[in-house]
Amino acid sequence: MTSKANFIEQTLAIDFGNSRVKILYNNIFKSFRYTEKLSHDFQNFFKTKVKTPLRVLYSSVNPEQSTAIINFLNTLPNVYVYNTFDLIQRQKKINLFNYYWVGSDRILGLLGGLEEFAPPLITIDIGTAVTVNCLDSERNFIGGVIFPGPDTQVKALQENTSLLKSIKLSKQDFGDIVEISTEGAITSGIINSIWGGLVFILDEIRRVKFNEVVVPVVFTGGGFVHFKSRYQHWEYEKKFYRKNLVLSGIISLARSERQYLIDFSQ
Repeated sequence: MTSKANFIEQTLAIDFGNSRVKILYNNIFKSFRYTEKLSHDFQNFFKTKVKTPLRVLYSSVNPEQSTAIINFLNTLPNVYVYNTFDLIQRQKKINLFNYYWVGSDRILGLLGGLEEFAPPLITIDIGTAVTVNCLDSERNFIGGVIFPGPDTQVKALQENTSLLKSIKLSKQDFGDIVEISTEGAITSGIINSIWGGLVFILDEIRRVKFNEVVVPVVFTGGGFVHFKSRYQHWEYEKKFYRKNLVLSGIISLARSERQYLIDFSQ
């Protein structure tokens, strides 16, 4: 077994998002929604699937949900926990001029993209929020765009309109942009406005920042499922979808900054 294989098998990546936690360990992917069973389900996964000694690297945009699990991990023998926030400040793959202004998940997604694509690079993470993140040809993080994701927009309607408390996004991919039913009209409005906004934003980013160059655009996030058909019909040469981009970025960060992590081979 190679040293690289040993390293991956001894590394657990955790991404605490706004609505769920995602885990990657030795090519095993798991996703848990934030429910009352979260702690039980995570501990059961850990006890049945994970071997020690182990290094755990995590990113969190939801401290309320991540604290209990991190506290649990810190009680275990031969388990060493690292916050990616600290490692990102040290890494040299991406040039960050003020990391304190940027969410860790955005940088980790770009690091995951760099595992496969050369800069310049754009990543789009569709979740509770939609984040568009840009890296120039010199690996400088030059910013991006953030706006509410599809489920967040639905919640806004539920919370602010008296007759839409139970409305949900339809799973049906409507062929006509104009829909009669309330559910269909809301689904069309949210999905098409987000997709139309993304295409406009990408065109503007390419025009203003990249001199119209066809930059690789990598999509990720649980909300991508709502846009799969539009993505497939979008005529753009360098479009890609990667399911676990942030988790891949955590593993990439672990490999590149392993000098700061405990080495179990010694």
